[in-house]
Amino acid sequence: DEEYVVSDKCLNETDAAGTNPAEKDRYISCKKSDMCWYIISLSSEKLSLQYVGRGNTLNYTRVKE
Repeated sequence: DEEYVVSDKCLNETDAAGTNPAEKDRYISCKKSDMCWYIISLSSEKLSLQYVGRGNTLNYTRVKE
């Protein structure tokens, strides 16, 4: 478990130079693990994230029970 912050830019040490463009509430930063994701898209059914630095994409789909 780790705290995360949704913000306009990455808040991690590795992105201190701010090489990624700022966008309102589009970044998820985990400062302890020094990781950051860009929110590509978000809907009530799907979430797509891109890992900043490598470009790997994660796609999640809501499961209904």
